[in-house]
Amino acid sequence: LLLMFSFSACNIGDEAKGFFEDASIVLNEYDKLPDEEWKEVLSIVENEFNTWPGFVMHYIEDVYVGTNTSYCEMLSNGVEFDMCIILKSSFTTGENAWRGFSENITYEDFNWYLARTKDGEWQLVEYGVG
Repeated sequence: LLLMFSFSACNIGDEAKGFFEDASIVLNEYDKLPDEEWKEVLSIVENEFNTWPGFVMHYIEDVYVGTNTSYCEMLSNGVEFDMCIILKSSFTTGENAWRGFSENITYEDFNWYLARTKDGEWQLVEYGVG
């Protein structure tokens, strides 16, 4: 099942303001998680991304949703997870880029690694190119 919508279509409400609200979101594996979990996952990414001043998100897409959690567990120093999601995104930096980003550049294939702990809590494990 393929689902494509804008972030505002998530019905997350006022927290969908900012540099993330006009992004296109493609969820190829939408049926693998309930709506509430997708909202939580996307909100985690959106909350982190909105701390990057001047950056504009263009799209975000799931590239993996499943129970092979070994990579996420390695990134988190052995925390055990029961589900892992890898999202791919494209965004443009602002004039005051930071965190090692170049100014006014569009980054493609920027990955976000999220994992769900055994108690059902989603967390951002890592992000970056590659």
